[in-house]
Amino acid sequence: FNAGNIDDPRYEPLEASAHPTIYVTGGAADPFYEFTLGKVRQQYSNLFLVKHDDGHAFPSTAPRAAGVYQEVVNEVRRWCNLTPLPGVATPKPKKVVALEPPKPVGPPPDPGPILEEAWAVLSPTSTKSSADAMLQKTWELLGHDSIRAKLLLARGLIFWRLSKYELALQSLSEAGAISQEGGLAYLALLVCLSNWPCASREAGRLAERDVDLLISEYMQASDQMQDIFMARGAKFAPDPISDIEDLPGILQMDTRIKVDDGVQLGMRFLLHRSSSGKPATDRPLILYFHAEDENVDTFLQEETFKPAMFARAHLLVVEFRGYGFSEGGKI
Repeated sequence: FNAGNIDDPRYEPLEASAHPTIYVTGGAADPFYEFTLGKVRQQYSNLFLVKHDDGHAFPSTAPRAAGVYQEVVNEVRRWCNLTPLPGVATPKPKKVVALEPPKPVGPPPDPGPILEEAWAVLSPTSTKSSADAMLQKTWELLGHDSIRAKLLLARGLIFWRLSKYELALQSLSEAGAISQEGGLAYLALLVCLSNWPCASREAGRLAERDVDLLISEYMQASDQMQDIFMARGAKFAPDPISDIEDLPGILQMDTRIKVDDGVQLGMRFLLHRSSSGKPATDRPLILYFHAEDENVDTFLQEETFKPAMFARAHLLVVEFRGYGFSEGGKI
């Protein structure tokens, strides 16, 4: 229904599947129709197309909605060699024709306003519907090779706004190969994703010395953060289960687990107590790895444990080497 395409180019099929496939779509009322249909056709060669007019949603408008579901049922029955259900004629399988980008008529449109709208889509107040509208506009420009760089830039910014980072990187990388502004947008996304090696190479290619210097400083700061070691000890309570005075209704259980090299890492369970006095069995368990300046004792403080208390969840806090009652030290 409506979608079904693979967005991540790493997992797109090498050839179309011949498995019988039913594709239900909202047609022209769906802003993704042409894009997704083109993708779906690349994935499935034996495609049965059913259209309705309710856009990017399940069909709900009578009488067509009932007909859609009956067509789907009858198509499944046809492939299972069953007789069709009464009340609706069984349509013949429809050949899905490959979508082609619209052919340019006259001079290419001015991409400036569209590019400005693409930038606007990145604003915090923008909505998904505005991004959807921009996707449709970029499709309409696919037939004009003269504005390919700006089109790729606009499309990349939209994918960025939709948090589809792999697709955004792909579009902006292509835009950057043929235009300076595309390269700058690609560089900005690499920096935002903390992809420092690629960002440094792109900054060098664009001769952006100030940006390259800033990236070097980020990389040095990142390396320094890896050396932070602020281990503090904690008292190991080997009793099976004990009450915690500072956290009413919470039971504590400390234990250790041995890892591959023989070092034992500390773990502390903080469990909600049931009416029977035993740990409640109907609560979710959150596995938590603390920060570099914390240890298991940090979570005996009411303020630190409060989120788990409000979530009515048990907590399992795991220590790093050298922290709390874990063995070992800095690696």
